[in-house]
Amino acid sequence: MSHESTNDNYIYKYKHTEISILQVKVHIDHYKVSLNFIWFKQKHHLETDYHCNNQMRSSSPR
Repeated sequence: MSHESTNDNYIYKYKHTEISILQVKVHIDHYKVSLNFIWFKQKHHLETDYHCNNQMRSSSPR
């Protein structure tokens, strides 16, 4: 009898830790996605700046 109750308790704890691990994973994934997005925006911004500057240089009379 006591063995079963400890087992239930274990399952309950396990389910709870599983849920918290899932939540953490979701947070980490969200964090990664936002970091990638920021990095992509900055990279894109730098590339457009670079292209604009190059075009201006090539079109400017020497």
